[in-house]
Amino acid sequence: MLGRFLSEVKRRRIVRVAGVYAVTCWAVFQVASSLFPVLHLPAWTVTLTAVLLMLGLPVALIIAWAFEASPDGVRLTAAAPADAPKLKFTLADWSLVAAAIAILGLSGAEMAGVMPAIGRAPAASGPSVRSVAVLPFVNMSDQKDGDLFADGLSEEVINGLAQIPDLKVAGRTSAFYFKGRNDDLRVIGQKLGVANVVEGSVRREGDKLRVTVQLIKVSDGFHMWSETYDRTMDDAFAIQTEIAKKVAEVLKAKLDLNGPESAAPDPDAFRDQLVATARLRRLGLNEVTEARKTFKRLIDTGEGNAAVYAGYAQATQLLAQNYLALDFTSADAEAKAAIDKALSLDPNSVDALLAKGMRCIIRTIRMSDQACIAESRAAYQRALTLAPRNPEVLTTYANFLNHQDEPVQALELAERAVAQDPLNRVAILNAAKALAAMSRFDEAEQRYRSAIDLFPDLVDAKQDLGLMLVEEGKLDRAEPWLKAAAAPGTDPSAALQLAHVYMNLGMIPQFKAAAAPLSALAGPAARIPRALELVTSQDYRGSLAFCEQAYAETGDGVWSTSIIEMAVMVGDYERARAMALKVNPGLYGPDPQVDGSLAFDAVLAAQISDQLGDHAQAKRILTRLLAATAPKPQLRLSNERRLSRILAYGVLGDKDSAVRELQAAQASGYRTLFDINAWVRIDRYPMAASVRADPRFQAILAQIDADNARMRGVLTGVK
Repeated sequence: MLGRFLSEVKRRRIVRVAGVYAVTCWAVFQVASSLFPVLHLPAWTVTLTAVLLMLGLPVALIIAWAFEASPDGVRLTAAAPADAPKLKFTLADWSLVAAAIAILGLSGAEMAGVMPAIGRAPAASGPSVRSVAVLPFVNMSDQKDGDLFADGLSEEVINGLAQIPDLKVAGRTSAFYFKGRNDDLRVIGQKLGVANVVEGSVRREGDKLRVTVQLIKVSDGFHMWSETYDRTMDDAFAIQTEIAKKVAEVLKAKLDLNGPESAAPDPDAFRDQLVATARLRRLGLNEVTEARKTFKRLIDTGEGNAAVYAGYAQATQLLAQNYLALDFTSADAEAKAAIDKALSLDPNSVDALLAKGMRCIIRTIRMSDQACIAESRAAYQRALTLAPRNPEVLTTYANFLNHQDEPVQALELAERAVAQDPLNRVAILNAAKALAAMSRFDEAEQRYRSAIDLFPDLVDAKQDLGLMLVEEGKLDRAEPWLKAAAAPGTDPSAALQLAHVYMNLGMIPQFKAAAAPLSALAGPAARIPRALELVTSQDYRGSLAFCEQAYAETGDGVWSTSIIEMAVMVGDYERARAMALKVNPGLYGPDPQVDGSLAFDAVLAAQISDQLGDHAQAKRILTRLLAATAPKPQLRLSNERRLSRILAYGVLGDKDSAVRELQAAQASGYRTLFDINAWVRIDRYPMAASVRADPRFQAILAQIDADNARMRGVLTGVK
């Protein structure tokens, strides 16, 4: 019976049809799997093609069995005569059957993903199936704070998912990059390095809350899970927790449910906290101001938790430092109290630890408080231990390390942050700063430009790129970037940096114009134009009187440091020492601790000690200073550090070393003879008295002046 069937199969040419169909099927599938992705067709179209081809095989075989081609056209195949000899399967026939089965089997395996496509190199492994990005939830409410509430709820879901060790979660900054955009999910997945995204919407009507959420597979748009939560605002906290748990369950991520669950907060307080946090994340003077007010209201009404106190501290410090909108002394005291309270409520609060690290950095800048450096490092290290994958922790710690001249470690942390949060602009900028500190300027500029391309309105990227070009001695190239950074009027430091470039280029009208807008700002910034006018016109006594008045009225550390600088400039060393003992008494002890980031303060302390007759103390300070700022292999010594070393050798009376140091500074790009510490030209400092008349010293200054004149001509068109 089997022999007769095989004879009929051969007579009707079924084997040949199967072989031809298998080869054709394989060829078509190879073309589809290669071409469809290039055409940006959904991934499921390749699968559909394979299924249709496989289903076509039995159809082709049935047709081959029932019909045959004849000189008169296609007709039903006639039955074989009873006396017709049996046809036997030959080796060729069996080989053809085996080849057809092999081809179909390989194609099926390829379709199922068991093996890579034949004839093509294996594709690079894609993101883990346990990777997800939470896109900002769409606001469907009419309330004025509805968009902020939706943003805050989205961030809470991100935070919840980020606690699951088995899950890779794209950082908030990267996810929020796509807010309001209509990018293809495959593009989003590729940019964020995730296999899945969570999308959702939020609608609030009075006390009613509707949250719709879906988990989508990026590769084919398949909805893996969706849910609509119709609840009241009382359940807002529970909803974000439920979403995180369900996403982890669908993605088969291991959940650690052994830890204590947080008690649900008051619904109104939770809403206000989400809104305030969202405002704080957006930055901008008005947003941060409103966030601080909300955090303060929550604290005053007894609804403050660790996150609320930390948020209040962060907002207060941003307003005092970045926007110069608050009195620094009182703001610093308020921030410290809020941080201490947050850590008493939750010693493991990462937000509070970051706020603490931030405060210490600011105190170092504004108050020359060296003791804060170790405290800041400890806070960041503790935060990193608690949250080693948190992009904000990685980024802020990298920023600290950049300030401490530790770019290798800073780059490593910044790259880890970018891996977790690919579109994190602060992480990108910190990586660029670290690269620049290692003299990898081309790579750094590429990072800065990529940040500007991604975020055209990002002032920090333009300002940092401009400052890097200043470090390289390319003041003419730096000017347009700093000008663009200062244009929005949102960051006083950008205006100061632009004015600094103009001052060094001898473009005095432009210098005054760049600084003038600061007088319209509230807080300490309003006094800066007048202070600059006095010091740059060499009215050092007038500048000293102005700074003393400003300090008496505000108590701001900016003015205390300026008092020391101007008192040194007029030779009033007793007055300088009295203020320096308030600001940085550690420099005047028997074992002065000198940090590289406060090198200029150390030079001033040495000059004061030397002029008051304590030459041994001056030498101790300078020995520590030169050791702290000594060049290190593969690391670039900044122009600010070079300036401190030049002046240090000047105080020591070591002309040869001072000249060599100036030569090295010029070679590495030093073109800012007016420094941004005191806005005094290098050869006018009393610390340079021993070397300023040296012909070698003067010749180098003349070369720098000539370079600046050339760059001034480039910008003004006047040779």
